[in-house]
Amino acid sequence: MNPTPEQGRILTILQRANGRWVSMRWLDTTPLLFEDDFPVVPSLIENGWAQHKLRSIQITPEGIEALERASAPVQRDWPPNVGGLD
Repeated sequence: MNPTPEQGRILTILQRANGRWVSMRWLDTTPLLFEDDFPVVPSLIENGWAQHKLRSIQITPEGIEALERASAPVQRDWPPNVGGLD
């Protein structure tokens, strides 16, 4: 499962914190996020992409992986190998 755009914005901020805990109060008021982004924080925790402690949140290795997977270019097997042509 890939993060939604809202989840991705929060994960990006958490990743840029380089392993530091980010205050929930700061996250809720930062102009780096859209107004409706903050309510998705519980889904980050439910998916294992972030962990929380009292009033703070931190990205997990699974969160970093989900963010990287979502931003990776889609690889397609195109053009298809037709008639043995490579």
